[in-house]
Amino acid sequence: MKHIIFLTVLISLVQNSFSVEFTINDDGHMTVDCLESSNPDISKISSNINGVTKLTFSNCQYLRRINDNQFYNADELTSVKIPHGVNYIGSFAFNESPLTSLTIPASVVEIGQYAFASAELTSLTIPNSVVEIGKKAFYNAPLTDLTFENYERSQLRTIGEEAFYNAQLTSLTIAESIETIGEGAFYNAQLTSLTITEPVETIGEGAFYNAKLTRFT
Repeated sequence: MKHIIFLTVLISLVQNSFSVEFTINDDGHMTVDCLESSNPDISKISSNINGVTKLTFSNCQYLRRINDNQFYNADELTSVKIPHGVNYIGSFAFNESPLTSLTIPASVVEIGQYAFASAELTSLTIPNSVVEIGKKAFYNAPLTDLTFENYERSQLRTIGEEAFYNAQLTSLTIAESIETIGEGAFYNAQLTSLTITEPVETIGEGAFYNAKLTRFT
C-alpha cells in the first residue's frame, strides 16, 4: 500500500511539472495547450521549436511569463500569438526569430531587452497595458507602422535604449504617459512626422538620430 501511495504522489508531481501538451502539424504550426493549469510550465517545448513556423496557445489563461531565451533563434518562426494573461515577455525570448506577425495581448506589462530583436516585423501594435519596453526589444525590426494602442490611456513609461533602432517609420505618435525615451530609441528611423503630446522627462542622446522631420508637435 505504501508503494502505491508513493507512486501516486510521484505521478502527480511529474504531471504538475509538465502540465502542457503541444502538437505540430505538417505546416509547422505548433499549438501549445496549457490544459487550464494554474501553473503551466512551457520551458520544455523550446527543444521542439526547430522547424516551427507558427506558434499559438490554447487554454493558457494562467500563463504569466514567456521566459528569458524561451524561443531564442527559432529561425523559421514567422508568426506568434501570445495568449492573454501573459504579463512578462522575457529578455531574448524571440531574439533572432524572423517574425512577420506578432500579437501582444493587453495583459503584457513588460517586454524584456532584445525580446524581438531582428524580427522582420513591418507592423506592430503595443497595447496600453505595457509599462516598459526594454533595451533593443525590437532592434533592427523594419517597422513601417508602429501604434501605441489608445495612446491617451496608455500606461507606457519607458522606451529603452535602441528599442526601435533602424525602424523604417515615417510617422509616430508617442503615448501620452511616456516618461523616458532611451538613447538611440528610434535611431535611424526615417521619421518625417513626430507627435509627443505630453512633456517627456528624459529623451536620451540620439533618440531620434537621422530623423527627417518636417512636422514636430
